[in-house]
Amino acid sequence: MEERGLPKPLTIYLTISAIVSAASFVVGRSGSLSLLSTAFHSIFDVITIGISLLPMILDRYPPNEKYSYGYDRLIVIASFSNAVFLLFASVFLLFECVERMIADDHHEAEITTSYASSVVIVTIAGLCIRLAGIFLFPSSRARSEGHSKEDLWLHAMTDTVASIAVVVSTYLTGSGVVLADPIVAMFIVGLIVYNAYPVCRKTSAVLLQTTPVSLKEQLDKAIREATTLEGVVECKNEHFWTHAPGIYVGSLYVRVRTDATEQQREAVLYKVRALFAPYIQYLTVQLEKDDWLLPGSAHPEHKI
Repeated sequence: MEERGLPKPLTIYLTISAIVSAASFVVGRSGSLSLLSTAFHSIFDVITIGISLLPMILDRYPPNEKYSYGYDRLIVIASFSNAVFLLFASVFLLFECVERMIADDHHEAEITTSYASSVVIVTIAGLCIRLAGIFLFPSSRARSEGHSKEDLWLHAMTDTVASIAVVVSTYLTGSGVVLADPIVAMFIVGLIVYNAYPVCRKTSAVLLQTTPVSLKEQLDKAIREATTLEGVVECKNEHFWTHAPGIYVGSLYVRVRTDATEQQREAVLYKVRALFAPYIQYLTVQLEKDDWLLPGSAHPEHKI
């Protein structure tokens, strides 16, 4: 069977983006904090779209004895690591901005015409690349970050404003307004935090195996309906969590009447699974009879 390769246009886009981001980082380290902040913002975009390619790669590696759920959670770990890295980078950039603003000499950097031209060129190139990624590959961005089309438009607007601000700050710094660069850099740091923090919060909730907020109402309804099934006494110890985007796991105990026959227990099990099937891909249901929990029951080996 032929292996599915990565989309060529997306691969080319990521390669060019990585080159432009590296150029922005190198030029920014030479004196422009605002361009350096934009470089980190670009790196975030590149890694984000790269993460959206992981499912295509992971499809080649099915679940096995060691990784019984497969490798889908790598997507969550990669997104979380990317967001945390950007937040730490934001703290570093913020300290750099504050240090430059309170310095006695205000970092009297000489902005030469050639350096200013380099800043403008890489800034515009980075903006064009990011806008191309948003409009040419919207599904990749939306899938990896959970954005809607309106969010992507807002992201495009903020990228445009940030890039214009970098160009303006470069001109003002060359004209003697040296505080323009750290102020614009702080603005871009705010954009980085605005984009990275929600990703960090969502992925950390997945890693902590919290109940999916988007499914809470449906799961509560399914539990209530399961409790009303014939022969069911109660449902308890329910646990539901997200394994990876769109993949949910759950377990619960269902206590049935003491006089329930094997056939009735099988029917309860089937109906309970049917109730949760639209929402939970991996569901474990433990059936227990009333008398199993009583002292001297016929099944003392059964433990919760």
